[in-house]
Amino acid sequence: MPSVTTAITIFADDHVFWPRNFIPSVLAPFEDQSVGMVATKKRVRRITPGVWTWPSIVNFIACNYLQRHNWELRASNAIDGGVFVISGRTAVYRTEFLDDTDLLQRFCHEKFCFGFFGGEGLGPDDDNFLTREGMKKKWLVKFQDTEDATIETTLGEWPKFKDQLLRWARTTFRSNPVMLRDPAFVSRYTWSCFMVYWAGLVNFAVIWDTLLITTFVLAEKSGGAELVLFLIFIFCTKVIKIISHFLQYPSDFPLVICQIAFGYVHSFIKLWALVTFWDCDWSGRNLNEVNPEHVGLDTSFYEVQ
Repeated sequence: MPSVTTAITIFADDHVFWPRNFIPSVLAPFEDQSVGMVATKKRVRRITPGVWTWPSIVNFIACNYLQRHNWELRASNAIDGGVFVISGRTAVYRTEFLDDTDLLQRFCHEKFCFGFFGGEGLGPDDDNFLTREGMKKKWLVKFQDTEDATIETTLGEWPKFKDQLLRWARTTFRSNPVMLRDPAFVSRYTWSCFMVYWAGLVNFAVIWDTLLITTFVLAEKSGGAELVLFLIFIFCTKVIKIISHFLQYPSDFPLVICQIAFGYVHSFIKLWALVTFWDCDWSGRNLNEVNPEHVGLDTSFYEVQ
């Protein structure tokens, strides 16, 4: 960071694609001097819309996984300014926030669970760490929800995607409690605390939906018609966040059953992540291969006027 001379620093993964006017779009929120971080809209490249093959289904689920993130970021950021994370796929920071020796030291040796775990090199919760630190230091966060600020990425390769889901779920159980035990954060981002961070810890669809349907069936005045309406309501809650995907790829709509099934399967992934939260493995990513595989990477850039 001491070598960076620009006022704004952009972090980006090696598998993201920016639109032509991306940089001017993500720089716009920094006209407000209190803004320290900008999150970008994300979209997964759909490979085979409407095709009922395993790779196509996994890619479809991955598309919706990030689409749901966009929905949640847009809502929480509009309500109280909070976000659950600024994704490291592409994140934009004010350089003065990053140019902090103590911050970078803790960033590269983050510990969790009262210091009992972690601390051995860069951890898989890196983007969550920077998001938390920026919010704790009173920097405002903005989610730039425009087409020009939309990055595209590749996601949904099996079994890599399974390992990524497990890593991200473990991050939830390590990172969210850190925010929830901070009184200043709870006071400033009350909505995000309960509807994003707390919900992320307790949202096990297979448990809650089973309890909801069971108690509804056991209710004295519930009947067949009422149950059908209730199931339709549950269905709507599963698809409302991904409607934009179906508008773009109508042929994918029959695959919605796979998306709903994934929600229940993901509950078991989260449960395993909970009981193995201490595991800081970069599942789905081998850091030892990062440098060798990108020796010839073209890092030339164009100046933005």
